[in-house]
Amino acid sequence: MKRVAIIDDSELVLDITRLTLTEAGFEVVAMLEPTREELTGGRAPDLVLVDVNMPQAFGDDVATFFRRRWEVTAPIYLYSSLPEEELRRRAREAQLDGFICKSEGKEHLVQRVREILGEQEDRKSIDGIMERFVHRCRERGDRIAARLGQLGATADDAARTVAAVGQELHDWVGESKLLGLDGLAEGVARLRKVLTRWQERDAVARHGRSLDQWVARLVFLSRDLALDPSATPGKLRELLADLSTELERAFEPEPGPGAEADDARPPVPGSEAGSDDSRRILVLDDSPIVRDLLAQSLTERGHSVAVAQNHDEFNRRLLDFDPQLVFLDINMPDIKGDEVCRRVRSRMDVGNLPIIFLSSLPEEQLAELARRSHASGYLSKQQGIEELLRFLDDLLDQIIF
Repeated sequence: MKRVAIIDDSELVLDITRLTLTEAGFEVVAMLEPTREELTGGRAPDLVLVDVNMPQAFGDDVATFFRRRWEVTAPIYLYSSLPEEELRRRAREAQLDGFICKSEGKEHLVQRVREILGEQEDRKSIDGIMERFVHRCRERGDRIAARLGQLGATADDAARTVAAVGQELHDWVGESKLLGLDGLAEGVARLRKVLTRWQERDAVARHGRSLDQWVARLVFLSRDLALDPSATPGKLRELLADLSTELERAFEPEPGPGAEADDARPPVPGSEAGSDDSRRILVLDDSPIVRDLLAQSLTERGHSVAVAQNHDEFNRRLLDFDPQLVFLDINMPDIKGDEVCRRVRSRMDVGNLPIIFLSSLPEEQLAELARRSHASGYLSKQQGIEELLRFLDDLLDQIIF
């Protein structure tokens, strides 16, 4: 029996959908707040339906989070009463498998679920091959990282590392071509050329960290392309362009005496964690999805992130983490976010800490809560994680730490 997971903030919708699909012969699990184990564990669903407008989440971002961070392999469909064209756009931009309109009714829901799961049966053998490819890419990335971790300063160390890593990259190119992932194969081949050039310049040890980051990026792209080869053209073009730049840089002359060190060049994308723009950010939210999504996204931007799920944990992190910025959820079971803000403002040690409210409340209500509790600002969760990050960049430009 096929298993369908439904994630929605409305218990009424969950009950109706559960009853409808159960009567149609499906096993249904309905969730207000899913966990990673429920979506990827031993009884993982064959299909995941996610509502778009959920107050505890960031709109479509939560579905993307399931795919990218929790590595949910089942097809993920948006399930919403939004207009069809908007749903289609959201599903496409989030690189999900599709959408189902709630407004089409119960019969349409059953029909679409049957079609989707029937199509999945036809793809089982291909999916199995792709899953094994993704697994091999992860293992390969781990082996390369282990090699680089043992890299010493001698020429023999570098030669052994280059030989081992070069063979791994050679195999990666071949397997990618066999699966028709020519763009990925070209990217791995370019990295292999970069590695060869670094060896010629006796610079492998100095560039070991950059190589590790490039391999990690290729592993992530391998997974994305294996899930849907047609869904990530933008990411693939970006990676190929960045690798071309890295290849050109590898053939530039070595800096002379007094010149900036090679490590001072622009960092590999994703390596900005140690930059001067990094901040210590504390997140208080009772939703594990929101905490994980925020932590991952902010960490990728180079920030140090600590999370708390309740008021007691938040108070501990205020002391041991010494944050420079705080994000507060408003609606939490033990205490409201605006009350937390007022308590922080009353303290001498952290009273001036920048505090931003995160909530799905209407903007007028959020603005009033922020004004009354002296928060530094607010952002609606429904605007999405990208809007939050743009807001954060603007905020950091205004705050002197």
